[in-house]
Amino acid sequence: MMSRLAGIGFALFVVVAAVYAFAPRQGPEFPATVTRIGSLLLLDGETAGSRLVTVGEYGAVFVSDDGGARWQAANAPSRTGLTGVFFLDDQRGWAVGHDSLIIHTQDGGTNWQQVYSAPDDEKPLFDVWFADGSKGYAVGAYGSFLHSADGGESWQPRKITDDDKHLNAIARGVDGTLFIAGEAGTLLRSTDGGETW
Repeated sequence: MMSRLAGIGFALFVVVAAVYAFAPRQGPEFPATVTRIGSLLLLDGETAGSRLVTVGEYGAVFVSDDGGARWQAANAPSRTGLTGVFFLDDQRGWAVGHDSLIIHTQDGGTNWQQVYSAPDDEKPLFDVWFADGSKGYAVGAYGSFLHSADGGESWQPRKITDDDKHLNAIARGVDGTLFIAGEAGTLLRSTDGGETW
């Protein structure tokens, strides 16, 4: 009789436990996950009018409208690391990164769209620069050089060196001369707007 009562008690316990386990109830509340800008590797920054824009690992794009006191995550299309950013004016900008990724914004960095990517090339891009609303260049690993003549809508690779040294940065001097700085002392110069180097 005792073992029968113990069996019934155990069965009752199992039923109550099962009902409790599967009963709907309010789950615990967790705070929203926040990516702290201080925990990311940020690789480049630029001004878009009075706005600050910075880019970095995991496709991070952050904007600040108060001189850097507070930062807001932008709407970027990729989780691929970004290494360089350039703004032509307060609205139009481009960012480049791994997978030969190029993204573009037309609203000061709030929203971005992918315009080029070539992950199979395994050549990250490091910097981007535009002369005007149509003519732009991107440079990167293993001598990567891309040219756009349509405002960054399409990009064509061009070979401008005989070796495969990384091309790290592109800039224009006050006299209009373009320079590309790269690894192992590489320094390229163009006096014709990037047609020849």
